[in-house]
Amino acid sequence: MGKALFNMNESAIVPESNENAADVRFRLRSKPRPDPLELTINPSGKRRGETIWIRNPNFVIGRKHGDLRIGIDQSISARHVRISYSANRVGTGWGLFDLGSRNGTFARAENFVLDGNAEFYVGQNRFRFVVSHSYSLPADGENPDSMLSDSTIALSQPPAVEYAAWLIQMQGSMEGTRILLTENEYHIGGNRRTLQIHPGTGFHDKNCIQIVRNTGNLWCIERNHSSLGLWRRVSRFAVNRPVQFKIGSHSFLIRPARG
Repeated sequence: MGKALFNMNESAIVPESNENAADVRFRLRSKPRPDPLELTINPSGKRRGETIWIRNPNFVIGRKHGDLRIGIDQSISARHVRISYSANRVGTGWGLFDLGSRNGTFARAENFVLDGNAEFYVGQNRFRFVVSHSYSLPADGENPDSMLSDSTIALSQPPAVEYAAWLIQMQGSMEGTRILLTENEYHIGGNRRTLQIHPGTGFHDKNCIQIVRNTGNLWCIERNHSSLGLWRRVSRFAVNRPVQFKIGSHSFLIRPARG
C-alpha cells in the first residue's frame, strides 16, 4: 500500500481536563447536534478526491496538527484553517476561519471588488493588487518608465489620478513583476501555468479573466466564464452553500448536508 497523503484524527471529542467521559456525554446530549458537513479533498493534480464527513463542531486542518493532517504539503501551515459550528450564527451555523496561515486560504469566486492588498489566484498563478496613494505623476516630457523599478512593466502613460493601482505577480512569497494599471480594462489569459496580461478592450479570448475599473473608480475582477478559475484570499466565510477553497496545493469542496 502507498503512503497516505493525509491523516485523520479519529477522536472526535476530547474531554476537558476537569470533566470525565460521562460528563461530556451528558453535556453533548443536552445540546442539538449540528447537521454534518461533507468535505471532499483533492490533492494537486488529482481529478478525483476523497470525501469525509465533519461532525466535530471544531475541526482543524493543518500540516502538523488538527483533525485532518496533510504532512506532504509544505505550503500548508501547521494549523491552517478551522471549521467550526455555532448555534448563534445565521444559516447552517458552520463557518471556516483561517488561523493566521502563512500562505493564506483562497475561496473560488465569480467576481469581487479589488481592495488594497487583495490577493487572488488565476489558474496556478498568484497575484496581489496594490493601491498607492503616494504615487507622483511624471512631469511633462519625463519618461514614466524612469520612475519604475527594473521589475515593473509600464503598459501605457499613467492617467491623471490621485492614486495608482498595481498588479503584482507573486513568485512564492516574494513579489515578482509589477504591472502599473493605466487602462480601464485588462484581460488575463493563457493556460493555467503561463499567463499573459493584455490591456484595453481590443483583446478577445473567451478563456480570459477580466479586470475592469468602473465609473466609481473601483477595480473589479470577474471570472467571465473562464476555465482558468478565480480564487480570492479570505480570512473566513460562512458555509451555507457548497464552497470550493484551496490551501497550499490542495483544493477542497465543502457543503452542508442540507440545502
